[in-house]
Amino acid sequence: MGVNLSKVPKINLTKGQTINLTKDGTSSTEGLTKVFFGAKWGSIIHKGFFGLGKSVEDVDLDASLLLYDDRKSLVDTVYFGHRTSNDGAIHHSGDDVHGTAGNEQEVDNETISVDLSRVNSRVTHIVAILNSYRHHKFDEIPYMKLRIYTGSAGNPDEVLCAYNLENDSTFKGKEAVVLGHFYRSSEGWKFQADGITSGEQSISEIAKGSALRVF
Repeated sequence: MGVNLSKVPKINLTKGQTINLTKDGTSSTEGLTKVFFGAKWGSIIHKGFFGLGKSVEDVDLDASLLLYDDRKSLVDTVYFGHRTSNDGAIHHSGDDVHGTAGNEQEVDNETISVDLSRVNSRVTHIVAILNSYRHHKFDEIPYMKLRIYTGSAGNPDEVLCAYNLENDSTFKGKEAVVLGHFYRSSEGWKFQADGITSGEQSISEIAKGSALRVF
């Protein structure tokens, strides 16, 4: 299903929905070159007995991008341990090991910038994933959100799409999710929301497993 962003500038993507990464979301306008993948999540708040006092439990989620060629061979991985892609087109902001305590804020906990015009021509698919480094289950975490936007890292001019990962029974007991993927088409780059959850416990496991199921 396509979504016309000229009519809906901010949307909540559901599984299988696709957007054109162009200035108005249609295939007839100029493609975007710089986009940002922002992930944000909350730390876990524990209340004391009879509601007195509270403690904060850090939540360490990792946002990563997996780059594949048309044969489904892994070309590169951008994550907290390899923050810039080999072609220099993608950059990770760094590791957030805490999450956001208290009410949800608009800031990203981790941001990955993507210059689509510079991505190695061998790369046809870029898969966005989120996994739990300390093995928190997703249903334990107050909120998890993905957004794709223009502007600058952590400072959106326009949020092209928002993808909420909370309140979904498929996340119960899971530690990893393939959020969605960018892919090349004859009309330019597109993004599709996937929302495939798994019990995989590392980036390398996801790269060899559920990430390959989306294309």
